[in-house]
Amino acid sequence: MATFRRGSPRPVPPEASAARTADVRANGTQGGFSLVEVTLALGLLGSVLISIAGLSVLGARQLASGRASTLALGTAASILERMEGSSLKQTYEGFGLDGSEASQRVDSRLDPLAVGWRSELDAALRGADLEIELASVEPGGPAPPLIRARAVRVVVRVRWREGARCRALELATVRL
Repeated sequence: MATFRRGSPRPVPPEASAARTADVRANGTQGGFSLVEVTLALGLLGSVLISIAGLSVLGARQLASGRASTLALGTAASILERMEGSSLKQTYEGFGLDGSEASQRVDSRLDPLAVGWRSELDAALRGADLEIELASVEPGGPAPPLIRARAVRVVVRVRWREGARCRALELATVRL
């Protein structure tokens, strides 16, 4: 019975097919991989897969860290933007400060007027806190109290924990 080879329109006689198989086996050039080659290939494949898995874990951590930093930056920028519409006096009086000192701080953990920002920050970053520092700026001399300042430097600091690491972000502007 004649057999057909793939892609060949002519039949191959059975004697030729059997003779070719016998030649390959007689020469010892039968195709395939040895056990050593297969073991080395599997070892190489395993090490590559382990490396890729490690990189994906590292990438996930970096993604979470970037997300947290972006949320902290967004919150700090939002706080500074809300202060833009108020006068210098309204800026420090809004925190219940009298402006008698050249520099004053508001801590979201202690100041009841900063609780609103604390809740906004907690929604974005659990356990984070923020500090707002108002300091009068005077070129070439001692800084006057906030009540007499012509310019005030506003600094918003956000601190949060990322696993075992403490992270911080600081955003500042000068209000005239």
